[in-house]
Amino acid sequence: MTVADIFEPWLKRWSLLPDGAPIVTPGSHLLPVRQGDTPAVLKVAMDIDEQHGNRLMAWWNGDGAAQVLAHHEDGLLMARAMGRRSLMHMALNGEDDEASRILCAALARLHAPRETPPPPLVELSPWFASLRSAAAQLKLHGIALLLASTFMRRRRMLLVLDAAGLGLFAVAGAQKGLNAGVNAPASIGIGMLTAIGGGVARDVLVREIPVVLHREIYATAAIAAAIVVVVGDEWNLNQSAVAIAGIVLAFSIRVISKWRGWSAPRPA
Repeated sequence: MTVADIFEPWLKRWSLLPDGAPIVTPGSHLLPVRQGDTPAVLKVAMDIDEQHGNRLMAWWNGDGAAQVLAHHEDGLLMARAMGRRSLMHMALNGEDDEASRILCAALARLHAPRETPPPPLVELSPWFASLRSAAAQLKLHGIALLLASTFMRRRRMLLVLDAAGLGLFAVAGAQKGLNAGVNAPASIGIGMLTAIGGGVARDVLVREIPVVLHREIYATAAIAAAIVVVVGDEWNLNQSAVAIAGIVLAFSIRVISKWRGWSAPRPA
């Protein structure tokens, strides 16, 4: 049976003329029509849930919902909204309060007491039965994601703290070397060893391969910070400014290289 065949009996029954393209959903078929000069929508229910919906629309009888012009078994003829106002347009253009008030007013009318009891409605328990098991699975997934997210946040925090410490100790070590009268290359080496020493001790204590032995850019960042200190001392620059520059440089190199996945070249 074609879509046109589904509508045909109802078009004849209520003397309707098609006035637009049909709208097909999993549960119903709808067609814009005219009954004389009245714009309307013909709805044909295709399953039991939509049949319940048709009876509920007839019970509301236009009070908070579309006016029902005719109802018989699977067929429902409703007045068609022809206004130009759109709740979505209102909400997206600064009138969301007014749109919410309109919705609340319609809901209040739909749930207002009526003289006759409502028709039998669709039981919600069968609808949500599959959601219960899905919710249980989502809860487990949510816990796993939460733990993973917490772990990743802590790893990121450790990376940031490690990068800051790397720069700080590289600068402090290089300054100590210069203050002790050590030449520039040796001061750079002292700065590097001071910076990576703490990380090596940490990794050894937790039984991990030290980061400096990986191909990650780690010692290079410390060397860069130490070079800044040595150059600043050679040019008689302000020590505080030089120290801050060295820390920021080492921190940036370490964090950006980790973020971008950069690594040191393999030895030839």
